Amino acid sequence: MGAQEALKEQQKTSVMKSCDFSRLNCTEMEKVCELGVLDKDDLLKAYQKALKGFEKRVLVLEMPDKMTGTSSETSTIPTDDQTTENGGAVYDPVHKIILSVSGSFNNGRNVKLTDYSRGTTTVNPDLIPFNTIGHCPVFDGSNYTYFFQGGEDPNNRFGRLAMDTMTFEELTKLPSGSFKQFSRGCVHNGNVYLLNSENSICEYDPKTCAWKVLFLKLESNACLLNDPKNEACIYGMCEGRKFVLINLSANAISDVCNPPVDFGLKANNEAYLMRTPYCDFFVFATFANQWYVYWSKKNSWSALPKWKPTAGSSSHFVVIEEGSVALYHINATPNWEIVHLPSDIFRE
Repeated sequence: MGAQEALKEQQKTSVMKSCDFSRLNCTEMEKVCELGVLDKDDLLKAYQKALKGFEKRVLVLEMPDKMTGTSSETSTIPTDDQTTENGGAVYDPVHKIILSVSGSFNNGRNVKLTDYSRGTTTVNPDLIPFNTIGHCPVFDGSNYTYFFQGGEDPNNRFGRLAMDTMTFEELTKLPSGSFKQFSRGCVHNGNVYLLNSENSICEYDPKTCAWKVLFLKLESNACLLNDPKNEACIYGMCEGRKFVLINLSANAISDVCNPPVDFGLKANNEAYLMRTPYCDFFVFATFANQWYVYWSKKNSWSALPKWKPTAGSSSHFVVIEEGSVALYHINATPNWEIVHLPSDIFRE
């Protein structure tokens, strides 16, 4: 590149950085072109990029009202059995299946598979060889759903279900102690995390097939939440009024923004973290007789008054991003509840 070309490229970069193209009218755009630094194609690309940024800013401003304005409605999709207590659900976007277990129904050994697109639910009896009552399964994002033993002493058995073949594999037991009853785990960077009975965070590495207890201990029982965009950290929705950031690399726990009401894990109430392209992330959680949502952009909690309450038990809450919907199950009801989320939060 010659000296003149380099100078022109430098001038172009300077103009692109200093000018807010979304605010220019047609006359002002023509003046920019007359400078000879940008041609019409450059200007059009810059304007389109600026306009997209402006649309994002508008979306951020509108999102609180959009989200709190959503409502739940009863779908025609059956849940098969009507209990949600002491269990939970995951959504497998690879095979497009909702997997759920109810600890109060055959002690969480039966696996229910809901096909959202077809509106059907089937049951696989005794697919899990141990009781899972009081625990929610966790999905690794590709093929495996992990299950933890519950309702027995000690609760230390552990295994995974291959979603492509529906075959179960028992894995290494927790070497000492038990899994915390009614706690909820997560998969983060391929590793599995769950509390033990001492409220310490335990980590299972599928590559080494080994457990280890981390130097991280919570004050109370908690629902652990995967953050797919943050390699070093997960979150914890703790019983009581505490929402925390758990830095796995630094062995540190810090408060984020505590909810306005008490969160409880009896019968497996739950929380769910949902990442979006440019709205950062949301956490949906059930609090007694009310749903709330936390939005990281605003670092605040808001009530979701139009979502039907879950009657004090697990809601089997999942998000199907490709459909821009959330589904959950109210205890003692025959069908899934559905919420149509603002579709533009998933837009790239």
